[in-house]
Formats: sequence, structure tokens, C-alpha cells
Amino acid sequence: MSQKKQQAAPSGSEKDISRSILLALAFAEGALVIVSEMLGAKLMASFFGNSLAVWTSVITVTVTFLTLGYFFGGKLSQKQQKRKKLAFLFIIAAFFMACMPVWANFFFIKFSESTLVGGAIGTAIFLIGPSTLCLGMSSPIIIQLLNEHGLNAGSAAGKTYAISTLAGILSTLIIGFYLLPNLGISVPLMISAFILLALSFWLRFSYLQIGIALLVVILFVTDLGKKEYSGKLFKQLYLTEGMMGQLKVMDQRVIGSDLNYRLLFINGIPQTIIQNSPEVNSFWKYVHRISSAASLKKGKKALLIGVGGGALAHELQQLDFELDMVDIDRRMFEIAQKHFYFQPDQDTKFTEDDARHFIKTCSKKYDLIVLDICSGEVQPSNVFTSEGIEEMKKILSPDGLILIQYQEMLDPVEISGSQSIAKTFRKADFEVYVNIEEGDISSVVMACSPQKTDFSLIDSTHITPNVWSQNWKLEEIRSAFQPYEIKDAQSLILTDDRPILEHLNGQTIEAWRKTMIKNYGLPFLQTEND
Repeated sequence: MSQKKQQAAPSGSEKDISRSILLALAFAEGALVIVSEMLGAKLMASFFGNSLAVWTSVITVTVTFLTLGYFFGGKLSQKQQKRKKLAFLFIIAAFFMACMPVWANFFFIKFSESTLVGGAIGTAIFLIGPSTLCLGMSSPIIIQLLNEHGLNAGSAAGKTYAISTLAGILSTLIIGFYLLPNLGISVPLMISAFILLALSFWLRFSYLQIGIALLVVILFVTDLGKKEYSGKLFKQLYLTEGMMGQLKVMDQRVIGSDLNYRLLFINGIPQTIIQNSPEVNSFWKYVHRISSAASLKKGKKALLIGVGGGALAHELQQLDFELDMVDIDRRMFEIAQKHFYFQPDQDTKFTEDDARHFIKTCSKKYDLIVLDICSGEVQPSNVFTSEGIEEMKKILSPDGLILIQYQEMLDPVEISGSQSIAKTFRKADFEVYVNIEEGDISSVVMACSPQKTDFSLIDSTHITPNVWSQNWKLEEIRSAFQPYEIKDAQSLILTDDRPILEHLNGQTIEAWRKTMIKNYGLPFLQTEND
């Protein structure tokens, strides 16, 4: 007897589901798993950040719940009424997907006291886990239905997972290049929920489904009804989501003072803080320390990698540099102009690009390169490697200067990220100088040059008004940068083969994130939930 004749015929209404429809359901399942994972991760980034630890947590939870889904779905696939079970799984997945943007803040608050990894895993379990579990359970049922329609087990599984994976690839591209930049997070999640609702009602109609559908509509209306944050101390001016993360601009009023600040947040971490005026006077001291050192190259060619709110760009512009600006996120340049008073002149050029890619493909020579490329709390490991520094050296003039902003908990540290960066520059025959503003998390500014740099040559007439407003004496400014003493026991050479800077800075990343959650994240969320 042939294998086809041995297959059990589909029972009841399951005969109506053709192979092509079943494969279309597999396509939807694959696409929507990626929606749940990517958009859930982006939701979490606004609170927990975009570090490797957070992404590792998200991927771990996603794969775990998919595994559980495949296991339990395999057991369900052996029972009757598979069409009914598919309808139920899709509508439950729709409910949990619609819940994600609505109850995210609740879980952020609940896990705010946990470690970074613990909080990320806990939140991902409740945000991403349920919908992923339901969608994962649907795959074995679809495979079994295909098997009952005459496909052997291997062919049914192969086609289902191939089509599901293809859908995941397409979904990733659509989310990354269209949905996130144009629609943000909540709207694509709600659209996905309604797609699942439609599939569920097509498979089967019941009053339970109507009840769940009404809940999804209520969640959708609730999410649309969210108001922009505006309180006694903070007012939200701008909020956008994208592949590079959440960007938010807020004004802060200081009680008992005439001072008002404007802040740019990347994934919940303040990236730029200025006094809210066209002078663009930065709250961060490192901006002024970099500006004072950059004055040695006043009026020459400068490259600024990492735009942020444009506070450093404003300082370099004040120093009459022919300025090229690079940022991987075009929104930064637009925000700097619209919200942070930056006015590019005819000598200013902006390029949207990855730092390492721009350095590698650039043919121009610069007298000054400023690296202010911390995204939230994470420094990009690929720039500060031996190979990356050699590429940077090629676009630097022989007596050029590289200035780097870095933050780090200096004590206790077994292997120091800043020491390792300095050691890697030293390996490339750079002289390395450092200026450290000590604190619980110290602000480290490094100055690197192929030749010795005499900071006593800093000209008082070249220093910008914003630097002078710090009430530093000229002697303090000139003596701020000293040769960096590199300790072999606390440093290592960073390479492309071992890009571990984020790992070395892990303690700082977690401490900085938790400090910002306490000072900024929780006050916003608790007000929204009142």
C-alpha cells in the first residue's frame, strides 16, 4: 500500500484548508514571530538599553519559548479539531501581541530593581514569551495538517519551516527599513494583532473569539489614547522609534532656579543635556574638555563621529573648523537642528554612515577627529580595535589629534576598557594623553596623536565662551591632559577577532543604566501609570 493511502484523511471542516492556505498560515506565523521578537526588543530598549546583554536575553527568551511552542504544539497536533486549535492559538497570540505596548511599563517598573540581565530576561518572558509560544505551537499543527493532506512528514516539515523562515527574513527587512522608521512600535504590533484576529476568524467563529477581539480593540484604543508626558519638571517635545532605538527630546525645569535644560534621550539614557538656549552650553563637562583640546587645531579640517544633540558640533563650529559630521542615525542631525539650535554652515557636511565603514572608505585627511560614539551607555567595539585604529590613522594628518569620550567605573576594574583603548592606540604608535573627571562613573577623555602634543600651546583667545563659562583657569585647561600611564595588568590589545570592549565595560553599562532608570526612567513611567 502506498504512503499516500496510509495517510489519514482530513476530518470534517479541516478538508477545507488547502495546502496553499496552510503554507500561507506558516508564512504568517514566521513573519509574526519576528514582529514579536524585534518590536518587543525595541520596546525593552527604551528602558533596558540596546546592549549585547539585553539582545542576548531577548534572543534566549524567544528561542526558549519557540522551543516550548514546538514541543507542546507537537502534542496538540496529534489530537482532533486542529483547525479549532489553530484559531485559538492565533487569537491568543493576537491578544498578547496587542498587550505588549500597553503593559510594557508595568513590567519595566516591576523589574527595575533587578540586575540588567535579570530584568531584561524577566520582562522578555512576559512581553515576548506568550505570543511567541502560541505562534510556535501553530507550526507542528500546520505540519500535521499538511501531512494529512498527502505530504510525507519530511516534506511537510521542510516546506513549513522554509516558508516560515522566508517570511521571517522578509519581515525583518520590512520592520527595519519601513515599519519602525515610519510607524514606530505600537502601530505595527497592533496591525499584527489584527492580522492574527482575521486569521483566527477565518479558521473558526465563536463567541469566545468575539470577546477576545473586543479586548484587542480596547487595548488598541487605550494605546492610541496615551498622552505625551508633561509634568511639573519635564515636558516631552519629541518621540520617535527606529532601528537605531528610541529618541526622545524633553525639557527639564530646575525648581528654584532660572535654569532650564533640554535633553536628548537614546533608549532612555540622556545623550545630550544643554542649557535651553541658542548658546548650546552643554551640561556634560566632557564636551568642554574636548573643545579646549580641539582648539589646538582651530580653523582646520575636523571630523566629528557621533552627532547626538549637536553640542560638540556647536563647539567645533565656534572654532571655525571645516566640519564633517558622521552618524549612523540621520535623525540625530535633524534633531540637532530642530531642537538643539545647531545651524550648519557652508563648511559643514553630514553623512549617514557607520563609524568604521566611513573611516575605512574615506579618502580625506583630517587634522582633528572627535569620537563621541557612545549610543546610550554602549561604546561600539568595532571602532576601537587595532585594525580600526590603523584605518583611522590613514585619514589623520601626521600631526593630527584624535579625541575620544569614554565613561568607566575605574575602581575596581580587573581589565580596564579605557586602558585597553589606550594600549591599542599605543601599539599603533600613538602618543596617548588622558583627562579624567572622577566620580562613581568617571568621564574619561583621551587625546591620541602620532606625535607628541604640547597642550601648553592652547591659546586663550581660541577657547569658546562655553568653555570659559566653566570658570576654569587657563592653567587648569592647559594642564588637564597628561600622558596616560598604561598598566599592562589592567589592559589588553583590542582586535577585530576579539571585540570585547562592551564586555570589559559591562559593570559600567549596568551601573549607568540603573542610575538613569532611577533618575529618569521610573519617574516618567510612574507618572504615566498614575
